[in-house]
Amino acid sequence: MKMKRTLILTLTAALALVPEGQAFASVRKNLDDLAVINPEEKTVAVFESASKKSEIIGELDGGQVVTIQKIKKKTNKKNKTKVWYQISYGEDGEKGYVRPEDLFCRWKAQEYLIGEQLLYVTSLGEESTPVYMNADSEGIVAFQLLSDEVYELLDANNQYAMISADNFIGFASSDEIAYIIKDWEDEPREELVKMALSYLGYPYVWAGEDLENGVDCSGFTMKIYEAFGVSLPHSSRQQAAMGKEVKSFEDLKAGDLIFYGNSSGTVNHVSIYIGDGLVVHASNEKSGIKISDWDYRTPVTMRTFSGINME
Repeated sequence: MKMKRTLILTLTAALALVPEGQAFASVRKNLDDLAVINPEEKTVAVFESASKKSEIIGELDGGQVVTIQKIKKKTNKKNKTKVWYQISYGEDGEKGYVRPEDLFCRWKAQEYLIGEQLLYVTSLGEESTPVYMNADSEGIVAFQLLSDEVYELLDANNQYAMISADNFIGFASSDEIAYIIKDWEDEPREELVKMALSYLGYPYVWAGEDLENGVDCSGFTMKIYEAFGVSLPHSSRQQAAMGKEVKSFEDLKAGDLIFYGNSSGTVNHVSIYIGDGLVVHASNEKSGIKISDWDYRTPVTMRTFSGINME
């Protein structure tokens, strides 16, 4: 890939390009050392050295972004090789070891983060970076990446990133962009709950998608989440298959979704958990949007979603 210009930018400088008021876990110049703690696990143990006999120095939540420091291989007396990853994590860059099955690495991590709407891009240019119609950095410019904006990432490799903006799709050189990993912090959750509660008493309308004039249960969760950067389908059953499962009531956080079903267990209703054992939901035509106990019906599944963003 031919480069239009060469840019040397530290992560510190890249951070200055991130728009104010948004929550980000990190900014990276490349994704080579990217890893995510296995999202299918609630927590994963971190060991002091490359051995399960060593001290456990911490636990990391499934889905947490970490950095691979090195790969260590150990061969035992039976000539079997075991692989360990040394990772760094947290604000202080603490280091420890985890097994391969506890990590999503590079492309798998990238795919997970894109799917969870956590991985975005911004320009490293002083003002803008061209995004081309084709992946060869030549020919027609589809649009420009502005240095103070964040854009949706569709795919990436060592040469280029496929980027979407305003219904246009194009390709930018990997050397001219920074990858931004978003984080869902407590403040956006609180804001999401506040927004949901502001519609108490508003009408229930089957298949409705207008918060002011009426929504059904999944239309309510879809529109509330949409305001915070997460796209959900208008179907409680489809929403219940998204995000990450919350396995117990004790692990629920404000803003998580709780799904209920019919006698056969098929999902047919969804609510937003607001804390203190309560949910807010678009209940029915008689009650409209109301507050209920979280277990007023027996939940079928509970889901948490990453990528919440305060615009």
